[in-house]
Amino acid sequence: MKHRLIVGILLLITAVLIFLIFSGENEKDANGFGKLRVEGIHLVDENGITVQLKGISTHGLAWFPDYVNKDAFRWLKEQGNVNVIRLSMYTSEWGGYCVSSGNQKELKVLIDQGIQDATKLGMYVIVDWHMLGADEQDREDCNPLHYLEESKKFFGELSQKYKDYNNIIYEICNEPNNGEFGEEFQVTWADVKQYADEIIPIIRKNTDNIIVVGTPNWSSDVSSPAMELGTKNSLSTKYTNIMYTFHFYAASHKEYERGKVEEAVKAGLPIFVTEYDSCDASGDGKIDKTSMRQWMELLNRYQISCVKWNLSNKDETSAFLKKSCNKLNHWDKEDLSPSGQLMIKLYQN
Repeated sequence: MKHRLIVGILLLITAVLIFLIFSGENEKDANGFGKLRVEGIHLVDENGITVQLKGISTHGLAWFPDYVNKDAFRWLKEQGNVNVIRLSMYTSEWGGYCVSSGNQKELKVLIDQGIQDATKLGMYVIVDWHMLGADEQDREDCNPLHYLEESKKFFGELSQKYKDYNNIIYEICNEPNNGEFGEEFQVTWADVKQYADEIIPIIRKNTDNIIVVGTPNWSSDVSSPAMELGTKNSLSTKYTNIMYTFHFYAASHKEYERGKVEEAVKAGLPIFVTEYDSCDASGDGKIDKTSMRQWMELLNRYQISCVKWNLSNKDETSAFLKKSCNKLNHWDKEDLSPSGQLMIKLYQN
């Protein structure tokens, strides 16, 4: 009888351990939300309950690759209430995917590592095609059509490889704009839609996961897609689970920009803030805590998901870590920059 009892206890312990392993580290859903969809202006879970994601973006993967590690993501989840990681892959600039073909393999490895680490931790992950035309040698990258063929191949391979992952969000063009160097490229919403009409069907062959579409003027023009809602020309009419990007930097973007976001939301536009910070639009300068809190109040009011820029120790205000911090994970409060500490506070409320 005693032997049977011991065997029974051992079997029970084994069953519990198997359950914990397969329900945790190998789970392809995140935080109990599971597969997300767009319903009205909101992200919702499988039960139709509104979900607000809050997270942080890497800097360029080629610039700061070492922050893509499981212990860093775990710390952010447990200590920072982060439930989504944005993997920012520059298309141009130093080590960019489209200008440094020899670096493409390494970038894909980093993306895979980021996806696997986030998935095992039960987090969502945004794969960001980070075009913005910031490289003086490659100014036309401000238009997503510039690297259309490269993008089609990338998102085709990506969505096929990870078609069974419910936690991946596809951000297909970071910041369309009219040129950072004073040249008028005139990147319009029509240009962005033309690009989206090429990329979205490729992803949709493999998955109906959330797709986030950038908007003109460095992803600040949400008025253009909002005005088209309900018409046959709207991307939201033609495709399911589409959201639209808005980026803000609180010291530069204030009442006027908040008004435009609220106006678009009230018109029914599902917005995802895939990049923000508390400093000015350069990613540097002084922090504006008052404006940042006003932004977060607006996002929370409408349950708009948001992602802070950026996970690095770069010598700029928006970096999550102080320049002096050389640790890649297991950070202490004194390792965090003022903007990093502010993010932690805002995500706790």
